[in-house]
Amino acid sequence: MDYGKGKSISQQLNRTVNLQRILNIIAIVFFIFVIFGGVTILSPLRKQLLIAGSCFCLLSFIVANMKLRALNSISFLWFISISYMAFGSFLSQYSNNAIPYFISYACCFVVMITGFSKDDYILFIKIDEVVAVIAAITRILEVVIQPLFTNILSFIYPAGNRAKRIQMITSEIHQGSYSGFLGEKGEAAFAMNILVSIELCKMFAKKSTDRISVFLLMLGIISLMLTGKRTLFIIPFFICVLFVLVNKIKGKYIKIAVAACIVALTFYVAILAIPQAGNIFNRLFESNDNTLSGRDVLWDACSQINSRNPLFGTGLGTFTDWANNIPSVKTLAAMQGFESWTAQAHSMYYQFYAELGIIGSILVIGTIGFVLTNTILFKSKIPLMNLQQKIIYHFSLYFQVWFVIYGLTGNVGHYPQDLIIYFMSVGMYLYVSYALSPLGKQD
Repeated sequence: MDYGKGKSISQQLNRTVNLQRILNIIAIVFFIFVIFGGVTILSPLRKQLLIAGSCFCLLSFIVANMKLRALNSISFLWFISISYMAFGSFLSQYSNNAIPYFISYACCFVVMITGFSKDDYILFIKIDEVVAVIAAITRILEVVIQPLFTNILSFIYPAGNRAKRIQMITSEIHQGSYSGFLGEKGEAAFAMNILVSIELCKMFAKKSTDRISVFLLMLGIISLMLTGKRTLFIIPFFICVLFVLVNKIKGKYIKIAVAACIVALTFYVAILAIPQAGNIFNRLFESNDNTLSGRDVLWDACSQINSRNPLFGTGLGTFTDWANNIPSVKTLAAMQGFESWTAQAHSMYYQFYAELGIIGSILVIGTIGFVLTNTILFKSKIPLMNLQQKIIYHFSLYFQVWFVIYGLTGNVGHYPQDLIIYFMSVGMYLYVSYALSPLGKQD
């Protein structure tokens, strides 16, 4: 009888593990759609996909009866921060617009604390790599066949906004920027940061290179150059230096010099083969007065909005509601061909200052900084990690740094695709730190 019971329990555990795995894979697929939705027909569904994915994560947690990764300082600080966001959203004058932003943070928090297994995180990274490679290839094809997404495959964009999207893609192409099937250069540059990050993570985790990773890295860099996005082009090189610093690599400075030569040669060959790729350098070194592209107007608007409630702000996600009442923002929108401004403040920090006030900004930005600091300090445990854990750790570090840097001029604190990859990254750090703890080793 005891043997029978043991077999029954084993079968039940297998069924539970299989069901948990299926639920996690479904959640990962939803998150991939969120991350790579671009401005395609998936774009209007991003928040719904995010909510659905988080529900599958929660269901997986309930089915598997996993240990909640919430009993730590990082989860506690994010819980307080998101509770503050919720409080401000429900009390906001524009609560109907504010609440969906709070819900996005709440869903990402659920994903972070319920967490995934090592195999789930590796699967997430592998799928990211495949889709990012496809995105890179479509960008190269667009250089050769410029009507590819303005005519032949234009059906992938929402019907109601298709004509305007085609017009914007055409305008970007005339400026020397290419976005592939994602349909917008910022989205395309984001995708290429994912590809570049994965190849760098694999190289630093293995402390070696292979031809496929080098090829994909070069493909990612060239495709990133074709987007013309300056900040997103610079970030990978900064993080690469950080990777060198957190890893104990023999002869690191010689290897950096060799790598720099290879990258420089890649740029040279890329510009010879695809002249449009060189436009990124024209943008990097341009000296006109339009470098901020109107961001100074938006940042000034944040200061004006903050003056309405300096301590507690106007509510998460309410920037555009208030900003469209400011004459300078109306003028900026008209100059760029918009009826109203909908593209956020182009700085996570300024926008938090306006929407969350001084108290909320300190709380949320402080939490982001605290998590990143802990992740960097965890470098001392790298020798104890296996290969897959090293890849997961480096991916976590990359996108936390990416989030912090791009937040200076980007809207990473308000878009679902940026939030989910950030909170997935924090979840990866929580997984690695737990896996190397005494409790994790017991499991």
